[in-house]
Amino acid sequence: MAKVSNILFVHGAWANSSAWEKVLPLINAASLTGTAVSLSLTSLADDVATVKRAIALIDGPLLLVGHSYGGVVITEAGSDPKVAGLVYVAAFAPDRIFIIDGSIWTSAGMTACIDLALEMVEKDYGADLVRSVAQKLVVHHRRGGGQSQHSELLNMDAKSDRIQTALEYARRNLKSQLSVQELADAACLSLRQFSRAFRAETGQSPAKAVANLRLEAARLLIEQSRHPVDVVATETGFADSERMRRAFVRAFGHPPQVIRNNARAEFSAA
Repeated sequence: MAKVSNILFVHGAWANSSAWEKVLPLINAASLTGTAVSLSLTSLADDVATVKRAIALIDGPLLLVGHSYGGVVITEAGSDPKVAGLVYVAAFAPDRIFIIDGSIWTSAGMTACIDLALEMVEKDYGADLVRSVAQKLVVHHRRGGGQSQHSELLNMDAKSDRIQTALEYARRNLKSQLSVQELADAACLSLRQFSRAFRAETGQSPAKAVANLRLEAARLLIEQSRHPVDVVATETGFADSERMRRAFVRAFGHPPQVIRNNARAEFSAA
């Protein structure tokens, strides 16, 4: 590694560059040059561009340090030839609890580490074992802020690869309308075959399953991002924020803003 005297610090979500105010004096006292960048937190692409501009202003090689969501930002910005290394502090993306980027696996925090570990177990030992482990773990897990006790995909417990494929397709494309025909096409089944198999394996209709997946994704975005409520509604496939609000009240007993406030209160108290 080239000799490094510059360190660029990137803050996480629900923070700004002042998060590093106690770190920078220590770095500078060690005859290093520390700089903290301020992210707009409007989108990952915007934040990566901000860090790349900061890199361009620094002379010589540097280390990138990312805390929380900042870890994802430095992963994207770290391809610059001036970057000699990356340092992660609990990296996560606002709308994802963990990320797998080649040989780098990062999670959002302590409870998300469980999900990351389960992914590792499934990769090495298969879905049957990981389902058994997951069921034992999440039974005693309690999340605040109106969160459900289990993952919707885990609750549906689809057995066949085709139904699992359809569910994964739905999860990745929640912004789309996701008709039953579209899901059947993803599973490579006729509409009649798909509808019958889906209900047999999950115990619910495709439409109900999609609605539950939308709710789960929207809840995570409400709790873990700064996106406005109407943006969350659009990104998760609700027609408008009012329709999402009614769905939240039915499912969780609270509207989105109350759940967001509860999540932030718990984050601040942690």
